[in-house]
Amino acid sequence: MSLSKATEISHAPSTKRRGGERASECNVSCALRSLPAREEEEEEEEEEEEEEEKGKEEKGKEEQGREEGRKEAREEGKKKKKKKKKKKKKKKKKKKKKKKKKKKKKKKRRRRSTCTPTAHCCSSPHLHGNCVCTLADFWEETLACCISGVGGKGTRSGWKRDE
Repeated sequence: MSLSKATEISHAPSTKRRGGERASECNVSCALRSLPAREEEEEEEEEEEEEEEKGKEEKGKEEQGREEGRKEAREEGKKKKKKKKKKKKKKKKKKKKKKKKKKKKKKKRRRRSTCTPTAHCCSSPHLHGNCVCTLADFWEETLACCISGVGGKGTRSGWKRDE
């Protein structure tokens, strides 16, 4: 057992302090024993502090090394990116633009009116002047045709009525 441990054991719990600071409550031999223990503790503390400082210095060096590594990696990454961009531009020049074909518009089918007036009347009220029947006759016949269920352009709603 070292002297420091022996001094701690010999002290009562109320008088227990580092290195026998309360020597008046303790016997003289205990106080004398505590002096070398203090010196040993101080030396140990100094060694611990030195180790901590060395550890901090090492950590600082490691951090600097990491930062330098990061900077180098960034620079290399930038160089690689620049090279890649140049290659992409060259590829774009080689590609030919394809002409888009215009879509043909589908022509709408003309629905011929299934509803037509009888043969002696004309098919359009606008041409009524050249026709044999009167306008009233024309509308009556077209209405009768449309009411029967056959639709188309011949319906009444499709024309403007001239009266």
